[in-house]
Formats: sequence, structure tokens, C-alpha cells
Amino acid sequence: MKMGKTLKKFYICNMENNMAESTKNISNQIPQDKESFHEFFLEYYAPLCRYATFFIKKGEVEDLVQDFFTFLWESRNILSIHTSLKSFLYISIRNRCLSRIREDSSRKAYQDYIYDKLKNVIEYPDEAYFRDISEHLADALKSLTEQDRKIFELSRFTDMTNKQIGDLLGVTEKTVEYHVTKTLKYLREHLKDYLYVVLILVCSDTLL
Repeated sequence: MKMGKTLKKFYICNMENNMAESTKNISNQIPQDKESFHEFFLEYYAPLCRYATFFIKKGEVEDLVQDFFTFLWESRNILSIHTSLKSFLYISIRNRCLSRIREDSSRKAYQDYIYDKLKNVIEYPDEAYFRDISEHLADALKSLTEQDRKIFELSRFTDMTNKQIGDLLGVTEKTVEYHVTKTLKYLREHLKDYLYVVLILVCSDTLL
């Protein structure tokens, strides 16, 4: 039987609130040698996977947690965050899950936008085709600066005008236009294999 949303949130909060251990420097708690780190991995891997399933799909959990342990091993000598080890592990997994959710939401928005724009252009639209385009678009946008990406997403994936975007972000309308034009140029250069699609999707009549 599935837990209700309220109970689920309560359970997650309790897990996080009951993680308190003595506060130490994390770099001193993460094992430095391979054998000890392997034991550390075995101790926390399964619990962290179970915790991650509260946020993301089970099929995505193992890769996410494994990537996290890879990060810990590679960064074990430079991490200097002061908190309890257990809290750090669980909070880090939660943050990585939330980041994954945001990325998935963005990709879904891109896919819906692409489908809406091309459904009347392509006679037999294929979901895998739109998903492939969305993945490439998402990867390209991911490499932008935060401001470039935010302005472009507001410009293309919402009904906001450049003036409204400028008012929201505290910049001028000209600044919004500059960032959108800059991003369009970047996309044309980095999505050459999808140039026709990019022209349909993101270029206004004045930029074609």
C-alpha cells in the first residue's frame, strides 16, 4: 500500500531529523584507503538507495547513488564541510535527487514544446524522435550560464514577453533580447545536426 503524500513527507523529515551524529570534518570521516572505503560503501549504499526512491524512479536510483560515491572517493581529500557524516550523505542524496527532478521537468517541458511546434509539420510524429531532440536541446542549454538559460527558457517556454522577463529579473528589455540572441547563436552552432528543427523551434522570424 502506497504512503499518502503527507505521511511520506513526515517519514522523510523524520529520517533527516534523526541523522544527528557528532559534528566532525567530513574529510576526516570518509575513509581514505580503498578497503575501508569499500566497507563504507557497503554500509551506506543500500540505505541511500532506499532513501532516493522517495524522490526519483527506482531505475534511476542506483546510478545516482553510485555517482555520488564516486564523487566522495575522488573528493575525499578536499571535502571540508562541517556536519555529521550521516546527515551529509542523506542531504547530499536528497539534493542530487531534487536536481535530477528539475532536469527531468525541464526536459519534459522541452519535449512538450517541441511536439507542439512540430506536430503539424511532421506527418507522423514519433515520440522517440521528439525525445532525442529534447535531450540534445537540454544538454545544449545545460552548458549555458545560469542567466542565459533562465532568460531563454522564460522567453521560449512561457508566454512572457521580453519586457515581463526583464521586470521579473530586474534587467532591461534590451538585456533580455541580447541574451536570447546570444543563446540562439549558440544553439545554431551546437545543434548543427538539428538545424532545421532549431530554426523552427527557437528562431523568431527576425532571426531566420
